[in-house]
Amino acid sequence: GQIPPGGWHYNKSSFNTSQRVLFGKDNHTNLEGQPSWQLTDSTFMLGDTPCVLFRGWDWENERPAILFSGITNDGATIWGKKVNSIDSNSK
Repeated sequence: GQIPPGGWHYNKSSFNTSQRVLFGKDNHTNLEGQPSWQLTDSTFMLGDTPCVLFRGWDWENERPAILFSGITNDGATIWGKKVNSIDSNSK
């Protein structure tokens, strides 16, 4: 993408919501309206939203990470990263 004149600046109002999602072994999450997840050979589904799993970099924890991204039926984007329990306890 293009960077606007003066550069890009982080602004929390640019983002809709941020929420920690817990993926249980029973294929349920703590998200309302998106109660389940499913992983098959080629697809990760969060509720009825197909997502892509990929490797990336966790800038906050300075290490490789497992990431996911998708677009809901109403056009909202979702994304996330795997966070270890050590990371979640330190924040």
